[in-house]
Amino acid sequence: MNKPKDIDDTILEAQKAGIDPLAIIDRQAVYSDCGYAEKAANLMNGSSLSNDTGDFMIDGLQFDKNYVAPTYLLGGILQKGYLYAVTGHTGAGKTAFALMVMAHMITGKSLGERAIKQGEGLYIAADNETDVNPRWVATREHMKISDKDAIKMHVIRRPVKLSEEIALIRKSIARVGGVDLVVVDTGPAIFEGESENDNVDAQEHAENLRQLTRLPGGPCIMVLCHPTKNAPNDNLSPRGASAFAASIDGNIVLIKSGSKVEVTTQVKFRGPEFAPFYFKLEGYESERFRNTDKVLVPTVLAHLIDDEEREKMDRAVRKDQDEVLMLLSVSPGLSHADICKKLHWENDDGVLSRSRSQRTVKKLTDVGLVSKGLDGLELTRNGKIKLKEVMGTR
Repeated sequence: MNKPKDIDDTILEAQKAGIDPLAIIDRQAVYSDCGYAEKAANLMNGSSLSNDTGDFMIDGLQFDKNYVAPTYLLGGILQKGYLYAVTGHTGAGKTAFALMVMAHMITGKSLGERAIKQGEGLYIAADNETDVNPRWVATREHMKISDKDAIKMHVIRRPVKLSEEIALIRKSIARVGGVDLVVVDTGPAIFEGESENDNVDAQEHAENLRQLTRLPGGPCIMVLCHPTKNAPNDNLSPRGASAFAASIDGNIVLIKSGSKVEVTTQVKFRGPEFAPFYFKLEGYESERFRNTDKVLVPTVLAHLIDDEEREKMDRAVRKDQDEVLMLLSVSPGLSHADICKKLHWENDDGVLSRSRSQRTVKKLTDVGLVSKGLDGLELTRNGKIKLKEVMGTR
């Protein structure tokens, strides 16, 4: 056996190998104390400092010392260093939700009762920068975000190829001192494989996204995803092969009902389950949104709602459903335009709110209370029974 090197030699060897010298010295002391003289000598001889293996294998002591307690970005929900999918149908408010979380994070304003760690963020607008831009303007105006806080959000305004550009992203993030949150809008927009339904391609996509958690600051990653076409609201898994869902840390889903959106989890979530919470999607107008013809073009933003407001919205939805049931009981075969006219469902400009009728009828159809017969919309047998219950409570 070669003569053991002294501590100075060990530190020098460790530094050259890119290994923490204190970790080596700590282990050498433990090995010596436990009577493992040969292991201690090998460590001091530098045999375990070989660049051939690096950090490929570590012992249980070092594994124990490597433990880092979780850091929550959003209390009880989003952890730093974790990769999350945010899945919802088109129109469910994925972008609005992501911008709401980003805005609360850079300002440090709590999201309802949930504390949020103030920090800096990166928004990768890979899908449609021209859609994200006015939404950010609206969110900033609505929340009165100062210039000082606004510069804490950094934006990449195009799709990125993570397999080739992660070094550029890392260098850019290091220049601003690190980030705490990264939003990818959307995951499919930066997919590099041939098919989302191929497990190998899906796995590589997840591994590419996982690299973002290792950016300076160890950020939380939110990847906006689409579910399978026509997926029911109780099965909103990210679209594509199952390897992707298996490789992420959690799937946060957005379930839209009218303008109300429920935030919950499905399929997978590492960490304690959290109680669902809700936000509201609403139109927002700004003088900055006038087009070249001087016409206001509104955008959409999200804001959190409390239980009282949620219950008020639920009552309004049930009222609409009851009114359609009563109307179809005496006037079957009505079109959506007819329903709007008879119930005076119009927007502020006097335009019929067909979307309100369509949304209400769809819900009644989904639960089997209304169907489309030869002559148009009509109550089913269960619909007539439900109407009697409604009339009995009035």
